[in-house]
Amino acid sequence: MENLIQYVNPCNKAFHAYLQDNNIIALISNLFEIESEARADSKNKRASLWFKFGRDDTLSTDIWDIEISLRNSNREFMIEQFESVTSLTGAELQVYYS
Repeated sequence: MENLIQYVNPCNKAFHAYLQDNNIIALISNLFEIESEARADSKNKRASLWFKFGRDDTLSTDIWDIEISLRNSNREFMIEQFESVTSLTGAELQVYYS
């Protein structure tokens, strides 16, 4: 498991953009693009990005989880997660590749 602090800012930007325009296609596309960059920089070519929304987050949320949540009943929870990591006083996003 690699903690990818260099991808925190791009992921935060993608989440913030989604909060502004609600464009799920653009969000998922941006996240997969970031994942592709991580894959190019890693020896493990079959891993994927996953996220922790704050220190107390016990979930391991990947890109597919985000898409499914935003399209279903967990949408509000996922939006709250995005808001928490994109606010100035919010939780710290952690990005992993494994």
